[in-house]
Formats: sequence, structure tokens, C-alpha cells
Amino acid sequence: MATSSSPNGNRSFSLLLVGAIVLVLVLLVTWQFVTVAPSQEEREKKLAAANLRALSQPSPPVPETATPEPPPLPTSTLAPFVSKAAYSLGGIKLAEPPLHLMDGYAAKDVEPQGDIAILQDTLQHFLTAVPMVRRPPLGTNQEYTRALSGDNVLRIAFLAPDSPQIVDGQLTDRWGTPIFFHGVSDAIVELRSAGPDHKMWTEDDLFTPPENTAKYRLNSP
Repeated sequence: MATSSSPNGNRSFSLLLVGAIVLVLVLLVTWQFVTVAPSQEEREKKLAAANLRALSQPSPPVPETATPEPPPLPTSTLAPFVSKAAYSLGGIKLAEPPLHLMDGYAAKDVEPQGDIAILQDTLQHFLTAVPMVRRPPLGTNQEYTRALSGDNVLRIAFLAPDSPQIVDGQLTDRWGTPIFFHGVSDAIVELRSAGPDHKMWTEDDLFTPPENTAKYRLNSP
């Protein structure tokens, strides 16, 4: 008489088979993860080794860049130089050769009144360039002549120290008479030439026009 398997036995066998398959799959996945995926310690070791290799490599050479040359020193903007020769005034070394400001003074092709205008312009450059608090005492012809010739804080000669119009330390007009620098007030200076008769306060005098005297303020900044 043949025996038949019971349904309960078949079902139990199927469940055991499925469970065994699942267990094998779990073991396979776990083994693959453990053997393939690096641990945190291994990752740190690899990172440290990579950093060490990077530090041991020589640094790439830094390309050399040409150092830019400094810009040229600015020269005076008042007027161009007469020359590049060395000048001195009574042992005072000048910062640069005298300026061209007095070119034409007492020249034959310049009207006598033009001498006053040229001297006015030169004086204005001096008063503008040298602050009042840094100017030497100014009052007499000799004091103005020395200051204009380079005896100032800038050591700039607005008037060439070797000018033939400087006689005995005084600036003279085209007829050889010293120019009169008149301080009208603490703020204004007036220029006057004695003219061809060599006498001050006569009709042939040349002087700063009244409308221009206010330009030459001794205490201008």
C-alpha cells in the first residue's frame, strides 16, 4: 500500500528551503561588504599616506616675475631747468639747477616794464611754492635775492645765483640799480625799479601796477 506525503510536511520543507536560501544570501552580502568595503581605520590610513606623498613631492617652481621699475621722480613743474650743471650759493647746495623763470630779464629785446612783469612772475612762483611758515625772513633786497637764488627750504633757485643782474648780493634792474622790494603790509609786496635816471620816486620809475600788488601775498599758503 503506497504512502503519500502529507501537505504539512511539504510546507515545512518549503519553508526550511526558503529560510536556508535567505540565510545564504545574507551571509554572501555580509561577506562581500566586510571584504570589499574598507574600514574607517583603513580609509584614514590611506588618506594619511596620500597626504604624506603629497608633502614629500617637491613644490612646483614659482615663475619669476620681473620687478616693476619705480616711476621716475617728478621734476619741478614750475619751469624747465637751465642745465644739469651743479650750482651752489655761498656753500648752499641746490636741489636742482636754476629755473628758467628769469629768462628775458633785462634783455635787450624785452621792454623795461617787462622786467617787472618777469620778476613779478618769479616772485609769485616762489611765494606759491614755499609756505609762509617755512620762508626765511623777507624784507630787504638782499633777503629776497638770497631766497630767490636758492636759500630757501626747497633749495630751489628761482633766480640763477650767477645772474649778472645780482651785484653785491642785490638784484639790480637793467640800469644797475637795486630793485626795491617794498612790503606794503604783512600780506603784500611791491616791486619798483628806479628807471634810467637811477633815482627812486621819479617819473621814469617802473613798478608793480596797483591792481597786481594783491597777487604777491607774503602770507599766502
